[in-house]
Amino acid sequence: MKKTILLFATAMLCSLSTMFAQSTLLSSEEFIKKAQPLAVLGEQKYNEKDYNASIKCYLDVIDLYQNLSESDQKNLTGLMSNSVYYNLTCLYSLLNQKKNAMTYFEKSIATGYKQYNHMLQDTDLDNIRNNKRFQALMDSLREECDYIHLLKTRGTFAPNATETADLPTFEYAKPDDRNLQLVKSYFNLDSIAGNGNEWSKVLNLLNFVHNNIPHNGGNYATCEFDAIDIYNYNKYTGKGVNCRHLAITLNEMLLAMDFSSRYVTCMPYDVNDGDCHVINSVWIDSLQKWVWIDPTFDAYVMDENGNLLGLEDVRNRLINDQPLVLNENANWNNQRKQTKEAYLDSYMAKNLFCLEVAVNSRFNAESQYRNTGTDYVTLRPVGYESNFQNRQRMKYNTNDPTYFWQAPKK
Repeated sequence: MKKTILLFATAMLCSLSTMFAQSTLLSSEEFIKKAQPLAVLGEQKYNEKDYNASIKCYLDVIDLYQNLSESDQKNLTGLMSNSVYYNLTCLYSLLNQKKNAMTYFEKSIATGYKQYNHMLQDTDLDNIRNNKRFQALMDSLREECDYIHLLKTRGTFAPNATETADLPTFEYAKPDDRNLQLVKSYFNLDSIAGNGNEWSKVLNLLNFVHNNIPHNGGNYATCEFDAIDIYNYNKYTGKGVNCRHLAITLNEMLLAMDFSSRYVTCMPYDVNDGDCHVINSVWIDSLQKWVWIDPTFDAYVMDENGNLLGLEDVRNRLINDQPLVLNENANWNNQRKQTKEAYLDSYMAKNLFCLEVAVNSRFNAESQYRNTGTDYVTLRPVGYESNFQNRQRMKYNTNDPTYFWQAPKK
């Protein structure tokens, strides 16, 4: 079964206003207000193994959904697929009511549920796994939604390709840059980073951003995209910011402390998938490598021996079925613990198909108010022709990870 509380909270941010709807219809806001406590109760009854009571809660949500306008129903389809239809599938399966379980499983898939890896592991579905229709639907989803399978079969890069001759040289702003000096003094970064080794300082900066600026993936902050403005936007409005803003903030702090750093947009195979994730990659001189850090989840990644890994390492290990270890304290907003299975095997596996970075990693590299002139490079698999034209930042393409992950020039 899938958790429902966060999904409903997210829908509140994404739902459209229906101020012109007929009075007999619910607005999307009214729907969320009434459906949220039902979803919470449904999950509570599920945890108590009172499956019939849980089913009633979700059926009541469906009744509310039927009273939405057609446009609001369309807008909330993903919510119903993830948090209602799929959960009803699980509940009916647990009661061994296979016909009802398959009805809602088919409805969930038809309305966009794509969490293939979760379904493979979800024991709630065990009673319907031998159903031929279930197996056929799972097979049809695998080519699209088994993200590790996609990386293995369609995600091949071309190391040491000769195409890189015409590609730009990556640059990293130095700490004597006037704006980075302002960042350093404004946050008193020497105090935050401490006097430890490179990795200790990076961890302290990572923890500071994670603990002081909450994440809200549905909010596109109305401020300039630099560390000082993003920080103050949260302090003055109380609103969280999305993963891109968090990564930009951490990136500028790292640059100000004389680390070569970049924020990396991690993108899925499906260009129509509106979800991507932005994390940081920082060069650790003592290791002579790029290391993965994610301020949204206070996360970093290691191998089975505790060695720090970068994006290239993690991607390759997912493809080669090698062990990955997520730091124990990885979490979302200090409220929900992250697991290696959910974060790496599912969410990041989906979003490691293509990677994008700014050519010049610097203060205020992009803005929603003006053209900053920043160029970007996308690392994409061989034979993958999409230019991600819906992502206007990209200007260069490469298949060569050797070029993309070259050591910074000192």
